[in-house]
Amino acid sequence: MKARDPRILDIQKASRIRVVQGIPHRNEGQDGDLAVSEYRSEVKLYIKYKGTWHGVSMGKAFDKIKEKAENSISKKDNRRNRISLATNNIISDDDFTLDGSADITLDADGGEIYFKDGGTTFGNVSTAGTYSSMTLYENGGVSSDDYLLIRTGANGATDIRTIDAAAAAGHLTLDPDGDLKVKCDVKIDATKSLYFDGGGDTRIFEQSADNLRFTVGNAVLLHITEDATTSAAQSSKILTGCPVALKDLGGVADTPSSGYGSVYVNGDALYFKTDGGVVQPLATGWHGSTTRIKFFPHQFVEHESANARHFALVEDDVAGKLGLRVSNTSAVMFTWVEIPTGYTATAARCYADTGSNLDVQFYSTDIDDGDITDIGNGNASAEVNITDVASTTTNSIIVMLTFANTTTEFYGGYITIAAS
Repeated sequence: MKARDPRILDIQKASRIRVVQGIPHRNEGQDGDLAVSEYRSEVKLYIKYKGTWHGVSMGKAFDKIKEKAENSISKKDNRRNRISLATNNIISDDDFTLDGSADITLDADGGEIYFKDGGTTFGNVSTAGTYSSMTLYENGGVSSDDYLLIRTGANGATDIRTIDAAAAAGHLTLDPDGDLKVKCDVKIDATKSLYFDGGGDTRIFEQSADNLRFTVGNAVLLHITEDATTSAAQSSKILTGCPVALKDLGGVADTPSSGYGSVYVNGDALYFKTDGGVVQPLATGWHGSTTRIKFFPHQFVEHESANARHFALVEDDVAGKLGLRVSNTSAVMFTWVEIPTGYTATAARCYADTGSNLDVQFYSTDIDDGDITDIGNGNASAEVNITDVASTTTNSIIVMLTFANTTTEFYGGYITIAAS
C-alpha cells in the first residue's frame, strides 16, 4: 500500500452549525453536526454523535451566542424582507429599539394595541366598535377610569374628550408655542360659554335659543335676542346693562348703507343720519343744545305795580337794533325758564346795551306751589354763578329784570346747563 504523501492537504466539508428550537430531532443532521438552541430558558450547544444529539449548557462564556440565537429564532424570507417571530413575547433585559430603514407596521388582528410600563397599561390604540381611537390613561395608568380619548368615525368626524369617572373637571389645555390658528367655523353648544381672563365671570354664552349674552365681571352688559313676533328685524332687541359711550367724531358721519341709519356724536351733540344723508339732531338738552338755554325779550311779563300800568316797549330808535325797554323804571319784568330733564342749571347771563344799568335776579320755583328761592343775582355786565338747580318734574328758573332808566335796552340772555 502506497504511503500517504504528507505534502497533500486533505480538505473535507465542515459540519454545519444550525440554530433550532428546543431539542433537535434525532432524524435531523449527521454525526458531527452542531446545533444551538434555547430550551427551558437555557441556551445549549448540541452535537450529534452516533445518531444521538447530546447537549451541554453554554454558560456565561456564550452570552453573545445566546443573544445571536434569540435574535435568530426566526424564519426569514429574503425575497419579501419579512421576519416572523415564532413566539408570543419578546423580552429584553435592557433598552429595546425597533429601527427600520423603511416603515414599521404594527398589525394586531384583535383590534387593540396596548402600551404598558412595567405591566401597567397607560394607553392603547383601538379599532373596536365603529371608531378608530387612541386612549391615554391618567398618571401613567394609575387609573383606567380617567383618560383622554381621541376617536375618529365615519367621514373623518373626530372627537377629543377628557373623561373623569368621578365627574371632576378633566380640563383640556391648548398651549401652543405660538398662535392657535383655526381655519374653520367654531360651533359652541347651547348654554355653553366662551370664557375670557381665565376665570368664570367674563364670558359670551347663549342663555337659551336665539338669546346671546355678554357678561363682564359677572354682570350682563349686553343682551341680544332674536324675536320674530312681528318680524326678526322689528321684534329683535339689543339690551345693555351699562351706558353706551359714543366717540365724538368731530364732524358729520358718513351716510349709512341703504336700509340703515346711524347715531353719532358731533360737537357733544347727538345726531341721527338717514340712509338718504339727512341729518337730524336727537332731542337732548334745549333744542339740541347740551350746554345752554336761551331766553328772549318777548317772553317777559311786567310785575304788578301800585302805580298805573307801564308797558314794555320794543325799542328800534337805533338803526339795525331791536331790544326791550320799559316806559317806567317801576316796571319790573319776569320770565320762567324750564330746565331740560336730566340737566342742571349752573350759571346765567343777561345782555343789555349798558349792562350796569340792568340788574338781574334769579330764583328757582315750582309749578305745584309757586314758592321761590333766591339762587343768585348781579347785572347784565357779566355771567352770574347761580346755585346749581337740577331738573325735577315741577321746577323751573325765574329771571327778574330791574331797569335803572327808561333808555336801557335788553337783548336777551341764557342759562348754562350741564348733564346731571
